[in-house]
Amino acid sequence: MSNKKIFFAGGGVFLLCMVWYSRPLSRRIVPQAIQSIPSVNAYQGEQRETAVSQPSPTKAAKGKSIELTTTPTAIQVAYRDLSGCPPKPTYLPEYRAHCWGICLAGKNCSEPVGMKDINSARAKIYCAPNLNLIGIRKSGTSDFCSIWMRGIASVVREHQDYWPSTTACPTEYFTKTAMAIPKKLNGNFFNGGPGVLLTNSKVNKNATHLKVVSAMQFLGYMATPATRFYLQLRNPTDRAISYLFHWQKKEKIRQFRDMPTSEFTSEFVDNLLRKLLNDLQKCLTVNGEVACIFLPDSHPGDLGSLLTHSLYVVFLEEAFKFVPSEQVLVKTMEEYSNDRVDVVTDVIKNFFGVEILSEVFEARENGQVINKGKKNPVWRSTLEMLDNFFAPYNRRLSELLGDEKWLFTKSREDELCNSSCNAQLT
Repeated sequence: MSNKKIFFAGGGVFLLCMVWYSRPLSRRIVPQAIQSIPSVNAYQGEQRETAVSQPSPTKAAKGKSIELTTTPTAIQVAYRDLSGCPPKPTYLPEYRAHCWGICLAGKNCSEPVGMKDINSARAKIYCAPNLNLIGIRKSGTSDFCSIWMRGIASVVREHQDYWPSTTACPTEYFTKTAMAIPKKLNGNFFNGGPGVLLTNSKVNKNATHLKVVSAMQFLGYMATPATRFYLQLRNPTDRAISYLFHWQKKEKIRQFRDMPTSEFTSEFVDNLLRKLLNDLQKCLTVNGEVACIFLPDSHPGDLGSLLTHSLYVVFLEEAFKFVPSEQVLVKTMEEYSNDRVDVVTDVIKNFFGVEILSEVFEARENGQVINKGKKNPVWRSTLEMLDNFFAPYNRRLSELLGDEKWLFTKSREDELCNSSCNAQLT
C-alpha cells in the first residue's frame, strides 16, 4: 500500500460562482425545487460575514434562465494577514499536545508559565490539538474518528467542526474556545473534525474582493514540527453522489427538504448535476479555481460545495502554504475500506506515534461502519460526466502526491448506461 505524506503549503481562496444553467430543465421530471436553487456568483450568495450589498438578479419565468443585472468580473482573493498576531505560545514540555499556561490576574508566575504555576492555581492551562483528522465529507473519516479513536491510550479526543475567526488571532481563538485538556502528562490532543478541517473557512467579500481565513491557516499557525495531520480522500465522483443522497435523506438540503427520496430519480440527479456542473464551469472561467472553492457554504447540505469539495488538488495546493508536507499523511477511502486495521495501524501507531490497545482492534475490526449511506441508482452517463470533469484535477493530484492511485481510475461498465437501465453506485 503506497502512502504519501504531503505538505500543506497552500493559501488561497475558492469562490463558487454559480450562474443559472442556460438550458431550461424538463418540468416533467424536475420539481420546482431544482428550478429555485439560488444562483451564487461574484456578486451574490449567502454571506457569512458583512459584505457590500449587490443588485439582485431579475426574476425569470418558471423554467427560464435568469439574466444577471450586472456582468461578473474576476474576484481578487487574499488570505487574512496574521503577521500582526502574537506568536504562538511556549508550549509545556510535559505534554505532547500543544498546551500552554496563562497567568491569572494578580498572580506572580514564572516566565514562561510552567506546570508549577498551573498546579498552584496561579495560571490556567489551554491546549490546541497536535493530532488532526482532516478531510472531505463522505470520505470515511467519520468512521475512522468514531470507531478507532476511542480507547486509544494517552489521547484526549474532541470532535470539532472548527470554524476560524475573522477577527481573533489563532492563540486568542484557542484560548477563548473550549478545548479539551489531556488528563495525563505527556498526553495527546486529537481533534477529529472529519470532512471539514481541510475546507472550512470564513470570508469577507464584496463585488471585487474576497478575504479568507481558513481552518488550515489557524492550525498551521499553532503547529510545531511534531504536529500531525491525517487526510482521507475518496473517488471524487462517488463522494459527490454520496454527499447528495446523504444530506437529502437527512433533510439538510433546504431546496429538497420536503422531497421524498423516491423522487430522487436517475433523471432528476442527472439534471441537477448538469446544472451545478455548468454553474461551476462558468465560475472557473470568470474567477479561477481559488475563488471558486471557498465561496460556497461548507455547512452540511450546501449544494454549492457538492462539486467544489471534490477538487482536492486545489484545496491541497492552498493548504500547502501553511503546513509542511512531511507532517501530513494522505490515504484513499478505498484503501481504508479494504483493510481498516492495516490503515488504522499505520495512521495511529506509525504516523501519530500513539499506542493502540489490542482489545480496541478486537472490538472494532469487524464493527459497524459509521455514516455508511445508501443511494438511489445513478446513470452511468452521469457518473462518466463527472469523471471526465474531475480527471484533469485528479492528474494534478497524482503529480502533486507522486502516486497514480490519485487518478481514481474506475470502470463504470457495470453502472447505468442510459435511462433504460439501472445500477447501484457502490
